[in-house]
Amino acid sequence: MSHTAKSPASKKSAQAALDTQPEPVQPRLLTAEPTIEGLVKSLCHGLPSMGLFSDEGGQFLGGSTMSKDNMIKAITHLSTLWDGSPIDRSRAMTGESLRAYDRRLSMHLMLQPAWQTACCRTLISKTKASWDAA
Repeated sequence: MSHTAKSPASKKSAQAALDTQPEPVQPRLLTAEPTIEGLVKSLCHGLPSMGLFSDEGGQFLGGSTMSKDNMIKAITHLSTLWDGSPIDRSRAMTGESLRAYDRRLSMHLMLQPAWQTACCRTLISKTKASWDAA
């Protein structure tokens, strides 16, 4: 069995071919503290279903995704991801618009009882306020 040496030009062309290949998708089945944007991107570019699971749900509910400025957007996105509605996101920036069908999200967040009560009250009041304003 003989080994033939490749010419420097063929090595360069082989390396160039490898460099132009897109990075493989890093599938993520479970997540605990995503942003809504990250969750949508993962569902569009990775596996068609994901689980948002945490035994410390306060990390997600107390994080930036559920902040005062993002809460309504997050709740409505989570609802549409759960019910299987198509993901349709239009953005001005090249490569940032997304459309995907048959994507699903399951969610299970565990909270301490006192935190759960406070969180539910906040969610209900914020959601009700947005419905009254509409």
